[in-house]
Amino acid sequence: AFYDVEFHNDVISASITLDAEGYVFTQIPYDSGWTVVSDDIELDIVKANGGFCAVYLEEGTHHLVFRYQPPWLKEGILCSLVCWSIFALMMFNELRKNKSR
Repeated sequence: AFYDVEFHNDVISASITLDAEGYVFTQIPYDSGWTVVSDDIELDIVKANGGFCAVYLEEGTHHLVFRYQPPWLKEGILCSLVCWSIFALMMFNELRKNKSR
């Protein structure tokens, strides 16, 4: 079982001690935006039990850090900034044209 579990915005961290290697299943819904780091190594997340996150760990004690970033977030922000910039330029040109009349 997990212990020292902490939740902060888009980060979940917890520790776990395993007697044998194997998959550790979570109740975190699987989504491509999740990443997990254990002992400074990024692990592969697999979809398990119909839609939850699972990771493969060796035996021993591990500290896991799950981070979530919505897919395409950075690209969406960049696209929005470009569109707002174009809109601002168009408004500036319209104002300039109206003042010159």
